[in-house]
This record gives sequence, C-alpha cells and structure tokens, in this order.
Amino acid sequence: MSGAVASTGLDPVVASLLRNRIRYAPAVVAEAVIELAAAGWLRIEHDDGDFAAATVAPELNDLAGLTPWCVAVLDRLDARALPDAPTPLSVLTTVDGTDFWDWRLRFETALVKRAEQDGLIRRRLGARQTMAVVCGLTLIAAAAVGTTVAVLFRPSPGFGAALATALFGFIVLSVTVGRLSDWRLSDTGRRAVQQAEAAIATNAESPRSPAGAVRAGITPLPADHVWSGFGGSWRIVGLGSRFGDVRRLPREIRDSLPERRTLPCQVVKRWSIPGGRERDPAYCCAFDDGASSFTWTFAIPERTWHELAVGDAVMLDFSPRRHRFHEVRAVDAPPAL
Repeated sequence: MSGAVASTGLDPVVASLLRNRIRYAPAVVAEAVIELAAAGWLRIEHDDGDFAAATVAPELNDLAGLTPWCVAVLDRLDARALPDAPTPLSVLTTVDGTDFWDWRLRFETALVKRAEQDGLIRRRLGARQTMAVVCGLTLIAAAAVGTTVAVLFRPSPGFGAALATALFGFIVLSVTVGRLSDWRLSDTGRRAVQQAEAAIATNAESPRSPAGAVRAGITPLPADHVWSGFGGSWRIVGLGSRFGDVRRLPREIRDSLPERRTLPCQVVKRWSIPGGRERDPAYCCAFDDGASSFTWTFAIPERTWHELAVGDAVMLDFSPRRHRFHEVRAVDAPPAL
C-alpha cells in the first residue's frame, strides 16, 4: 500500500490520515511504522499470527531527515523499549493512560499540520466566521426559548427564562462550534484520496508481507489489558479494579491474604478520572508485580501520581487483604517513617 500511494506523490501516512476522516487510527500509525522500516530505522519481527515487534536501529541517530510524526513514533518506541527485547507494535495503539494521549496528540497534530500546509484539508469556516455564526445562532435560539418558557409556563420572575436560555444556548454553542471548526477535505484533498484509493485497489497486498504483518501486529489490546515489561520481557496483564478484585473472592481465601506487603512492581498504566458535583477527582495507577495475571490498581494521592510515569520500577507498599494503598517509592528509596 505504501509504495502504491507514494507513486501518486502523496505521503502514505498523510494519505492514511485523510482516508480515516482526518483522525488518528491504527492504520495511520501502521503506515508510519512501515515508512520507518523501509528507511532502515526499524527492524520488524513477527510471527505467523497477529504479533509484531520493532527494534530501533542503534546505528541511526540523525533525525534531521525524518517527518515529525515519524520522530514521534520513534520516541514512543524508545520510551517503552526494554534492553534486550523488541517492543510490541501495539504499544503505539494501546491506551496506557496519560502518556498515550500525550503521544497521540503529538502524532496527530504533526500530520494535521502537514495536511493543512499542503492544502489537503481546511476548516469548515475560519475562526472569525465560526464565532460570528455561533454567537448569532445562540442569541436567537436562547431568546426564542426563553420567551416561550416565560409566556407559557410563567415561572418565578426570570428563573425559567434564564434556565432555558442558558441550557439551550450551551447546547447550540457546543454543537455549532464542533461542526463548524471541524476539519474537512479540500477539493485537492478529495482528489488525492481518490487517487490513493485507486492505487491501493490495483496493488493488492499480501497479509503475510512485512507490511501486512505490521498492520496485523499494531492492533490495540482490549481495553482491560495492558503491556508490561517488568522483569525484562513483555507480557500482557489484565487491569485490576481500583476498588479491589479481592472483594469478589470467597471470605476464606480473602482472609488468607497477607495484611500488608511490599512488592517490587512496574507502573504499567496511569490515568485520572475527573471529579463531579458529588465526587473528587481520582488519580489511578496500575502496578504489575511480574507474577500475577492482573495488576494491583489503586487511586493514589495526586502529588504521588504526578511523580510516576509508565515504565517506572517502584516498591509498592499495600494491603492485599483490604486492597488499601499505603505508599509507593523508588526501588532504592527508604520507606517513609
């Protein structure tokens, strides 16, 4: 596919972005990996199934000739790399929390910027036109609904009108901004996509080819699983509940668990849950101990959460029986008093 698209003069990664409605998708990342492998930056290993892994070529270190999205892919693979094992390609598509979303934004932004520079995409309306339309529609709709509520329902002075005005105005504002400020293909972009799809249709790719192996291997893991490199080799672990899976165990088994343990672990996922009217925000981390089939997952203090990153080796002090978090520290750090 990459060679066929390249023959049209359009970068294969940009073409894949356009074909996926100008949004990030595993197929877009796969094109970047294939491009890096063809240039010698990545060495791909794969089996006969759907597993593929990559090793960054150590002898290459001049990034000057690479596109920003390819540099982002290399940085992501380098950040997750183990000393003696190739990195599974699905770390590029499997959500491991805040770190993944930061990387994805960087990757997608670089592609969108290039597509805009090349005249392949454009916004439905410019910034000034969008705000003018939004303000006009919001004022008209809010005035109409507010007047209707005030006349028909006769609420307490101003209350119903103000409530309806605020609610409807917010809805109109949100929907209109989302639609008018969204990206769309330009005429040039549509022609480029048509040419790319025609080139792909005439150049069928074998699933067993190196490029086919990359596309199969870059498929993300299920949402309740994550990659762990603890111990120097990659394995897939299930995500334990932050509320404690031990509560589902029979009482006799739960009572046999130790009251408190300190285990060497690796941070394999970190994410935050926004607060609401009746709850505080939660800052969560999943830890792999290298032996369990699931992670130890806890909501931890915000300051501690910000100090951790995916891949960090730590000592986890917790209560397996009560699923209670006590402390997490660096491997060589002394326990807190």
